[in-house]
Amino acid sequence: MAVMTATQQQVEAVILWLLKLEDRSLSGAIRNLGDGAGLTRFGITSRYDSQFVPVDFWHASTADALREAAQFYQVRYWDKLRLSELNDLTLAAAILSAAVNDGTVTAVRLLQAAIGTSVDGGLGDRTLAAANAKPDAQALFTEAVVSRYYKIVQGNPSDEQFLQGWLSRARAVYPNLPS
Repeated sequence: MAVMTATQQQVEAVILWLLKLEDRSLSGAIRNLGDGAGLTRFGITSRYDSQFVPVDFWHASTADALREAAQFYQVRYWDKLRLSELNDLTLAAAILSAAVNDGTVTAVRLLQAAIGTSVDGGLGDRTLAAANAKPDAQALFTEAVVSRYYKIVQGNPSDEQFLQGWLSRARAVYPNLPS
C-alpha cells in the first residue's frame, strides 16, 4: 500500500480542528481549569508547555497566540509523531487529539494495542505501516481511547467530573467537532 503524505494545507486544517477542540471559539482566553496545569490558552498550559512557546505567549494578541499554538502543535505533536505519513487524516487527527490529552507515548501505545502491533510507545515504520494497512484503525483507536478513560475513572472515581469531556473529545471525528 502506497503511503500518502499529508499536504501542509491538510496538516493546518487538522491542527485548526484540534485548536477548536481546545477553544471552540478560538477566543484565546486564558483560563485556570483547576486541573493542576496552571494557566491554559489554546490547550497549552503554563505548567507543562511554557518552555515550548514564546515568553509573551500568555500576553500576545489572540492572532499571534493562535499562530504560536498552531506551530506548537505541529512541531511538538504532528511532526514528532510523523502523522503526515498516515493515509487516514481522521486517524491522524484522533492520534493528535489523544496525544495532546494523554501524551505522545500513551497515544501511540493505544494505537499499537488497537491495531495489534507490538506495544512500545514509538510510532515507527512498522506501526505506521500497520496503521495504514488496517482500514478500521481509526475506529479501533477511538475505542481504545474511550476504554482508557473509563478505566481511569474506575481507578479514580474523582476523575468522573472529566469523563464526559474526555469521551466527547475521544469520539470527535475529524473534520467534525463534537456537539
